Amino acid sequence: MIPTLFIFHGTNGCQPIDKGIDLIDLQKIKESIQPPRFGVNYSPANSDTKKEFLSMAQARMANFTPTHVFVDSVELTLLKDLDKLAVSYGFGVVRITFDHTIREAQEKNQNTKEPMEDSALKELFGKLKDFNRFSDWKTFNFYDLQHSRVMDNFEESPLDLTKHESVLFIGDIQGCNNSLLKVLEYAKLKNSYLIFTGDLTDRGPENFKVVETVMSLNAGKTLKVRGNHETYSGLYWSGTRQSLRDSPFSETQKEYDKLGVLDNKNLVQRLQNFYRTFHTIRVIKYGKKEILVSHGGVNSWIDKGFWKYEGTSFIRGSNGYHLSSECDMEFTQSLNSNLNRFAIRGHRNCKHLPVWHSAEQYEAGKTLQTACLEQKVEYHPSNIVKSDVPDEGLENGHLAVLELTKSGFETMRFV
Repeated sequence: MIPTLFIFHGTNGCQPIDKGIDLIDLQKIKESIQPPRFGVNYSPANSDTKKEFLSMAQARMANFTPTHVFVDSVELTLLKDLDKLAVSYGFGVVRITFDHTIREAQEKNQNTKEPMEDSALKELFGKLKDFNRFSDWKTFNFYDLQHSRVMDNFEESPLDLTKHESVLFIGDIQGCNNSLLKVLEYAKLKNSYLIFTGDLTDRGPENFKVVETVMSLNAGKTLKVRGNHETYSGLYWSGTRQSLRDSPFSETQKEYDKLGVLDNKNLVQRLQNFYRTFHTIRVIKYGKKEILVSHGGVNSWIDKGFWKYEGTSFIRGSNGYHLSSECDMEFTQSLNSNLNRFAIRGHRNCKHLPVWHSAEQYEAGKTLQTACLEQKVEYHPSNIVKSDVPDEGLENGHLAVLELTKSGFETMRFV
């Protein structure tokens, strides 16, 4: 699922909860999301109201949680601020409106307890043209949606890749472009569909070249999953630089600054659009196999309702940053011996385990149904940037790739 900002807009008091959003689902997720509200309501009052509204929207988007805002008014400055937030965090934008024509709006207006002045209603409709400034926003009328529950219309079906002879799942690249190019040479021979599990950049020697390489690929045969390092890059492209100085992105930022990336407006626009195509999680279907692909890993099978979850749980792992192998174990246990379901992730490999591994806490000799594609390619001698390697054995780091064909999975190494 690509993180999405849903803007619910009506002409006289936007009340989308009464128009199909499931109140039971709202109640379930109310306590688990910060800020502790499902959506954020905005009615024009003063600058403090607007500032608080945008702050609450940003808090949700920073967690990569699908975000709903309810706006009673059309303010161009507000729309620009929302769009800037969406660009910063790599969100798509969907606008849902509740009126067909000015005449229907006038009829509905007359039936409300406190109707607007007709002149004010017409003025509001006149401002709707401001939405046309945002060409990459998608607009839907609620009354044209297929399902009465709004979010049911935006559930993603599994991506069926069965027709492809080869699907490559590519692990954390971490700025190692030469290793990536070797994978792409193989993929060209096999005409493979490519799935990146996140963390394209940071730590390696050629971060921007990796971005350029992936941007140049056929979008119709490529799927990208967001890693925690994509967060830093997205903020950088949107102009947020100060807060990144002490992050893992700091060395990459120096590389980008030296190249003068931000001075090229057309390139920045392309990069911003590129980072808005990353999913937080995706279900892949291949024959009888079903595969959950995320960066951080999940501890149970999920195939719908992704909009209810904080995206950071998929990016950093359901069990937290350092408990990836425990997460893999719990995922396998949750399947109840369903041998056709798998999870593929990158992100963390604290114990330097192989791609298909058996967690120490799990039944001896039984392989988990989770593949970890984080295999420290940045510490291979051909890629290393720093002289200090934090752990022994990392000189064998490599770019891990899983190939899925009609014969099953095959593990591959590239350096």
